[in-house]
Amino acid sequence: MDNFEEINQDNTQTAPQEQTQNNAAGNENSELIMGKFKSVDDLSNAYKNMETKHGQQSKELGELRKKAEILDKIQKQVSDFQENNKAIKEYIDKNAEKYNKDEYLKNPEFNNLYKEALIALGTNLDTDKFVSLLDSYVNSRISMYEKNQSAKSETENSKSQMQFSDSSPKAASKAIPKLDTLDDAQIDEVIAKYI
Repeated sequence: MDNFEEINQDNTQTAPQEQTQNNAAGNENSELIMGKFKSVDDLSNAYKNMETKHGQQSKELGELRKKAEILDKIQKQVSDFQENNKAIKEYIDKNAEKYNKDEYLKNPEFNNLYKEALIALGTNLDTDKFVSLLDSYVNSRISMYEKNQSAKSETENSKSQMQFSDSSPKAASKAIPKLDTLDDAQIDEVIAKYI
């Protein structure tokens, strides 16, 4: 029984102490501003920190939005590029059969020129017209070259057939003195020989 009385006494002594501690904690909580801040300065500092953090997050959000816009543009460009490539591939397949000859697509020079035209105009390139114009240009260049060669040949033939007299060309060139060293009477004599 003595033990029971001792336990009872201990409980009665501890109960008032716990109540005192609980009341102190309650008073302390009731003294905190908004249940967290001990003073107005603490609340003000917390608000400033929150504003700073909010500003940083707003800036980061703005940067992320810009990056998202750029990414959307890039994705659209990739999509457009893929669609364009598909259309060009179909276009080439359609025209390649017709012009897959040694003088056209199998010729590296023509092939490079055709690629450049296709890059510049895309599927708006009229391949038949392109080939026709290119053929006309090549034919005109060949014709011009042949005319030039013919003119050179005629000039050479004319030079070889030209003679001033029955004497050889060397003798004729030796017989003609320099006219700038002769007086008028001597020039008349030289001219008379050849008339």
